[in-house]
Amino acid sequence: MRLTDAINAITYKIRGVTGASEVARRLAELGVVRGAEVRVLGRSLFGDPIRVRLGESHLALRVAEAGLVELEPHA
Repeated sequence: MRLTDAINAITYKIRGVTGASEVARRLAELGVVRGAEVRVLGRSLFGDPIRVRLGESHLALRVAEAGLVELEPHA
């Protein structure tokens, strides 16, 4: 499952970030790394950007960026 497919208000664990692009590196710098917990807080009216909570931080990610993030359900 990708972050773009995540349901609001459910906590997931990040399985990884696909690609070796500059965007993937920047996401890692922001804490979007394997094992981190993430929760979708909401989407804008047209669906882009997606507002997420990552640990204690709040981020707004473009759909293209969120599409690189693979998730698994949080146990």
